[in-house]
Amino acid sequence: MLFMVVALFAICWLPLQLYNLFQEIVPQINRYRYINIIWFCCHLLAMSNSCYNPFIYAMYNERFRSEFKSRFDRCCSIFRSQTPEQKALDSSSARYA
Repeated sequence: MLFMVVALFAICWLPLQLYNLFQEIVPQINRYRYINIIWFCCHLLAMSNSCYNPFIYAMYNERFRSEFKSRFDRCCSIFRSQTPEQKALDSSSARYA
């Protein structure tokens, strides 16, 4: 699991770090027509790294998976225990909020 987290971190951050390195070495790349799109894609990939970690933990860590399931069941049981009248009241009050 640790190897997966580190490898995914390296893969996600490498393009942005390479762009920053090239920008220092060859400043003319900033005059390239589509450099904003390239930078945006590199930045988006780097920032998306934090979204992948919970999925890795869920796949490779049994304790994380069991705790997530128990919390999700607790959360869903609150909504299942409401009567239809309570649900209608909640949905109508949400419309006016």
